[in-house]
Amino acid sequence: MLRKLGPYELQKVIGRGGMGTVYQAINPEDGGLVAVKALSPVYSFDEHFRKRFESEIDTLTKLDHPNIVRILSFGQEDGNLFFAMELVPGNSLFQRQKTGYQFRSHEVIEIAAETAAGLRHAHDRGIVHRDLKPGNLLIDENDVIKITDFGIAKTFGGSQLTGDGNIVGTMDFMAPEQLKGKPATARSDLYSLGIVMYSLLKGKPPMSGLTIDGAFDKVKNFEIPRIDKVVADVPEPIGDLIEHLLKKDPEQRIQTALALTNRIEALEQELKSYSEAKTYIVPESDSKDTDFSTGESSPGPVSSATRISKPLVGKQATAMSQQDSSNNATMDSADSESSAEAVMRQPDYFSPVTEQVRKKVHDEEEYVAPTGKIWPIVLALCVVLGLMGTGIYFSVLKKVPAEKLLEEIDGERDRLFSVRDELRQFSKWYPEHERHEQIQRWLSFAEAEVHVKTLRSKTRSSLNDLEKGLLAVISEFELDAEGYSEELEDFVNYHDISTELTEKESRCIGTANAYLINFRAEYEDRVLANRQAIRERIEQAKRIAEQDKNKAIQILQSSINFNRDEDGIDDLLEQVQQMIDELENSPDQSADPSGAQAESDQIEN
Repeated sequence: MLRKLGPYELQKVIGRGGMGTVYQAINPEDGGLVAVKALSPVYSFDEHFRKRFESEIDTLTKLDHPNIVRILSFGQEDGNLFFAMELVPGNSLFQRQKTGYQFRSHEVIEIAAETAAGLRHAHDRGIVHRDLKPGNLLIDENDVIKITDFGIAKTFGGSQLTGDGNIVGTMDFMAPEQLKGKPATARSDLYSLGIVMYSLLKGKPPMSGLTIDGAFDKVKNFEIPRIDKVVADVPEPIGDLIEHLLKKDPEQRIQTALALTNRIEALEQELKSYSEAKTYIVPESDSKDTDFSTGESSPGPVSSATRISKPLVGKQATAMSQQDSSNNATMDSADSESSAEAVMRQPDYFSPVTEQVRKKVHDEEEYVAPTGKIWPIVLALCVVLGLMGTGIYFSVLKKVPAEKLLEEIDGERDRLFSVRDELRQFSKWYPEHERHEQIQRWLSFAEAEVHVKTLRSKTRSSLNDLEKGLLAVISEFELDAEGYSEELEDFVNYHDISTELTEKESRCIGTANAYLINFRAEYEDRVLANRQAIRERIEQAKRIAEQDKNKAIQILQSSINFNRDEDGIDDLLEQVQQMIDELENSPDQSADPSGAQAESDQIEN
């Protein structure tokens, strides 16, 4: 076993797959744990596999989203290509299923929502995953979904590692167009997500254990039964959603991850009227992780990569091997020696993926390094560092205009959690904007909303006391924010003084505080808006009082009636009442014009 790659000290193997091995490792710089994925030595001198591994690095570098596993660095040491990523403390959905866990409907919807958010981020950057399945969806200790294993991901318009007609992916979760050898699109990932949802509710995919011949036959002739007709207690709206995702014709499916997110948000409201299936949990097994869709296994706990699974096995692997024969042809001894020497002559390197590098890569056009050669990547990074030094590139290139982001954010004011990406972008790109402080507050509140939604999707027995307390006070606060704001403040103050909070407990306090800060700011904004509106009514009444005293009084009285129960405006309401009294006691010059004129004539005479 390798002991060290780059700066990382490898501890143990936590996953194996067809292309490489994943290790749990320590970063000596901070003592933190990471997952390190290394290309298998048997493929280190194979140009095709090196290119595919480099493509995964390139893909992950383009992605930076809370629902996607984050790459930290990459490099080569003694001919071994590797990259490091965050170590996710938790299991894959597949591993959780293995324990006997029965996913409830609302849990599946929450999983779909977070997965769709990650897919939207990837699709917006031109990346299709192509192998979405429960084994590639990790769920961390806070029940946050992380998409992993982009080893066969495809970039729109980018160089192809397999040509059209080749089948790449896991058969049970593959879209019909992929099974037919056609190019995968964003809608292919959405189909796979529909199969994931189906399999979580049913316990297995609708067409599990297929051979290539069997898959082709079922694509043509088999109609997947509605999940609500197969599994008891699945609400009909969920059946409608999954049925829409599983349309054989991509044009008839939900078209984008954003559209799916909006559909899920609407669906969550409908689900409140449905009773949920009972959840039961069987103690975790120490057995190896065996994918019910492929039969492969990997020892140890789940990491950010869980497994690097062979997409196809048995006849499937044979077919794929034949289709990729031009890339995977066996090298003769002379070629092998030549390739090995070429690799070993390449200098070792180590490149951390900094925030600046992420931003640069996000803004760049697709780049694929020449097969088997790493130096162009190093050169590209040098160019990136040069551009960062000027500060010009990042300040002007390909930013979404502030007005456009604000338009999208304001349009979802009541559902800020659905525009977290836009909130992050605005916060990062426009620190000097007059609304930056508000947007940062909204971002914190949106993350807090997601945390509360996540906690509500869990069984009560799995929550600690502080999480239960948070849900209780938030539920009361949502019913009557003004009435229960003091209780929410007491919750924060009572628990925030502790110096021995766990990460989960600290997050609970942060969530409660985000709700409280947002409420106070919204309260102040409402008071200011009410005060401004009343001042406008006062000025309007002054302007028309001489011509129409009764109308002026009506305007002023409506200001009192409409704002009687509002806070922070008592002084203005007193002023309004004083104006009403003065108008009522003043002569009415407009009520009897003829009488007023007669009185005037008498005075003149």
